[in-house]
Amino acid sequence: MSRETPEDLEARLRGALAREADAVDPGADGLRAIRARIAAGEGAAVHRWRGPLVAAVAASAVLVAGVAVAANRGDGTPRPGPAPATAPPSRGQTPAPTGPPATPTDRPTGTATAADAGTLDSVPVYAIRMVGSQARLVREFRRVPARGDRVTSAVSALALSPVDPDYTTFWRRPSRLSVRVAASGITVDLSADAFADTNTGTAEVPATAVQQLVWTATAAAGRDVPVTVRVDGAKGYDAWGGGVVLGDPMRRDTAFRAPVWIDSPADRGRLPAGTQHVTGQGAGFEATFVYTVTSGSRRVAAGHVTGTPAGGGYGWWTFDLRLRLPRGTYTVTVTADTGASGTEAGPPWPDTKRFTVS
Repeated sequence: MSRETPEDLEARLRGALAREADAVDPGADGLRAIRARIAAGEGAAVHRWRGPLVAAVAASAVLVAGVAVAANRGDGTPRPGPAPATAPPSRGQTPAPTGPPATPTDRPTGTATAADAGTLDSVPVYAIRMVGSQARLVREFRRVPARGDRVTSAVSALALSPVDPDYTTFWRRPSRLSVRVAASGITVDLSADAFADTNTGTAEVPATAVQQLVWTATAAAGRDVPVTVRVDGAKGYDAWGGGVVLGDPMRRDTAFRAPVWIDSPADRGRLPAGTQHVTGQGAGFEATFVYTVTSGSRRVAAGHVTGTPAGGGYGWWTFDLRLRLPRGTYTVTVTADTGASGTEAGPPWPDTKRFTVS
């Protein structure tokens, strides 16, 4: 048997790191938190960063070494790593869920922290945005009821009404749900009453709703792995009668994502006075996103912002729109620039959030 060369090991290591990066769903306001810490880091505070910085460099070296060892294990079986840690939204950004408790709590990918004894905070849960008869996926970081582990809680939360009233979901709370997370993939087994909503209205919805589950489960796990859905323990269930037959492993399909979504602020959330950061992700042409900010019927700001590369593959960007608004109530609308004009551009798929500066 030929021995692995250093070049082969390097290629394997790069591939492993790339797959981990693509599985990351960035937190809703991590960039804002970093900027706040930098702004506060004057004088003696700079020295306080030196110890943690050295520790972080050392931890990075250990991580790389660990991945190299995993790549060399003889059985070739992938080993799960820790979920990527991201900053949760600021306090007050996400309203507590309303309606009957249906599932776990929501928060960004990363290690879950309990908001209280019965909830998880900032769990990433995908919802559906409808434009006419077309359906696309959008993301919310939410507080949801805790239903055991993080992935089970996130999948259960699909039945909750989205925080943003512009979003919707067609999932209903199942009477039985089990989730098994392994290195090779995630298996979700739920009861048929999860598909009780028959008012899907379009053949596009069932396929989008199934991808909604796939994206939510993998985001909560922090890994882009196959998801297998079974209904009452069996294969072959036709989801919502839309021709999407369940039972085989499925992966994330980026074609189902909306062109843009706003991560922070949450709808009806609050931002502090001073400099406000509106952050999100999307597929803007040449990384360009167009925005308007209104207060009532008055337009107070408009322009465009250029995104930076995100971990979801080429053409997927993260944007940070910086505003300086006085106290008041506002609406921000962000649209991904398509680079096209007229009917060629298709629906604009804007995302809108209402928020208060206080």
